[in-house]
Amino acid sequence: VFINEQTYKTTKNVSEFQNLFNQSFNQPPTNNVNWVDFNTATKMQKESATKKKILIQLYHESNISSLMMIKGTYEDPNIAKYVNDNFIPVKINIQDTTSYIYNNNKFGVTNNFNQFALALMDNKIQVPYLAIIDESGNLTMKIPQFFDPQSLDGVLKYINASAYLEMSY
Repeated sequence: VFINEQTYKTTKNVSEFQNLFNQSFNQPPTNNVNWVDFNTATKMQKESATKKKILIQLYHESNISSLMMIKGTYEDPNIAKYVNDNFIPVKINIQDTTSYIYNNNKFGVTNNFNQFALALMDNKIQVPYLAIIDESGNLTMKIPQFFDPQSLDGVLKYINASAYLEMSY
């Protein structure tokens, strides 16, 4: 997995990756993150007095590093708490059959792939993939990368603080 899915390009610590792999697939999930579907997330964002960014995690069930993020990285209690407190979390399987509406455009399914997921990935299938929609509904960041809990923690804080407005990722 580390070589085949090219996770080595973004994660240098093999033993940490192996530990997260074992944790992800040898323990039952605790479902600490309060995932919602994208259409619900956009409605929540518009109706809520407290504006939050939408965090979108794209994945595919056949991609091990994607599943490691869902079952391992996001299951970390500190990550889950930070995500729930500061974001509206959405996870989308790139082969999801749900239609989504974003910026008055309806995205369906073509050739077994969710067109919204493909649009977020610029029509290049690359998972795991993290996308952020800011409080105003603008797509502000797209990161095609695997994150372990420690790496994701820093990225989430960078995003939540809107530091991308001051410096690049």
